[in-house]
Amino acid sequence: MPITTTNTAIHMAQRILESCQDDALVSANVAPTSPWERQNRQRSQAITQLWRKIGRQVLAIHPEVVEEVRLATSDKVPTEILRSLPYMNPMVVYPEPPVFNSWRGIGTEKTRLLGFFTCGVKNFLNGEALPDNPTEKGVVLPGNEQRLYSTTNTEANRFGILTVMEILDEHDRPIDIEFNTLTLHFGGEETLAETVDGLCARFHWYLPADSDARARFDRISRKWMRETMSVIVGSLFYLCSTTLEADVELVNKQYVAKRIPKRVLRQPMSMYKVGWTTGAALTRYRAERARVAPSEQDDLAHQQDPQHRRAHFKMQPYGPGKTLRKLIFVSAYWTHVEKLGEYGLNTARPVPLVSKGEARESVRTTVGMKS
Repeated sequence: MPITTTNTAIHMAQRILESCQDDALVSANVAPTSPWERQNRQRSQAITQLWRKIGRQVLAIHPEVVEEVRLATSDKVPTEILRSLPYMNPMVVYPEPPVFNSWRGIGTEKTRLLGFFTCGVKNFLNGEALPDNPTEKGVVLPGNEQRLYSTTNTEANRFGILTVMEILDEHDRPIDIEFNTLTLHFGGEETLAETVDGLCARFHWYLPADSDARARFDRISRKWMRETMSVIVGSLFYLCSTTLEADVELVNKQYVAKRIPKRVLRQPMSMYKVGWTTGAALTRYRAERARVAPSEQDDLAHQQDPQHRRAHFKMQPYGPGKTLRKLIFVSAYWTHVEKLGEYGLNTARPVPLVSKGEARESVRTTVGMKS
């Protein structure tokens, strides 16, 4: 794995912002080919404008951590956790972008996930009163109106995601940029496979006419959606358990401002490096294990590597005889952290869950590294 640097993360954020500017320019001069393409452009521009207006936070996740927090198909996705995201409208960037086979299934074409924007979303049905708030962004859709909010606004009933992907040719050279808007309903708890089924049903694909080709396309597109959402949702769950004190480092704002041209971003942004202490420790640990002599490998075979345990809800027994139950939120934590170094590290923090003004209980899980 290449060495990840701060400049790499800044360059990736700049690449995403430049792509958004180019897309806005294309939208202004090239007519969309379908109503759904028009709506996707509207959503994309509204989400990026919201980010520029509110928050302007960038979270660069270390590549080793990205690999650790991917979800499996059978993993539960309790979307209510996303209300506890302790950042406002963050743009998440991947300094070493994950690569997937393209959903189009054309030759060896691939897609590279540069990052994604986030927001809160609420749909208003026909006849439903709209909020009298001119500061909120809105996107008009057929039969209803969709409003975009900050991720901290409890009025939102969905979590919005705008992915930014590079299309790669057979030589892994970028040939295009693709923007996709997705939403996750708050309050549900499905497996990743069930979540992908719902997204695929709502996603507007360019379907082939031939039935056999369509069946093949269905398999390929679902695999692409599953791999993409495995990274995105896993990253979001990890971020819901981090704060500015837990393996999160603010990059010097002046340093960032000097490297992001004014033509790309007029107002300064805040960039945080997330998981870089843990990620670097994982890199060192795995490199050291790779250097172990073959004769000693058997001694290590029964040992477990450091692993990330994701945030989740659980019913905790309490009271007389542990007969009562209360819903708690367990923050994420790392196992076997003593193998990662000698520095103390709190990998999780209490996360208050707020839904319509009601705060849920949380628990704090603190893990200290041993020498």
